Amino acid sequence: YIRSSPRLTAQYFGIISKRILDKGKKVRERVVRVLVDICTSQPDSPHVPEISQLLIARMTDAEESIKKLVAHSLEAMWFQ
Repeated sequence: YIRSSPRLTAQYFGIISKRILDKGKKVRERVVRVLVDICTSQPDSPHVPEISQLLIARMTDAEESIKKLVAHSLEAMWFQ
């Protein structure tokens, strides 16, 4: 639901963005998906540059599945 409302994005962005460093792999995967959804549904959001930085930083994640998800997500955001 956060992606459908810029007001909710602004309200919860700080909380969600901090969870990208969570110890749980599934939590990090879900955060990546939520952040990508925000970028694609709200391309004019002031959070898009910060989201891009957060995603790029996850390319060094210890989990290969997170790296693949981020790479695929960035590719989809930038080239499609």
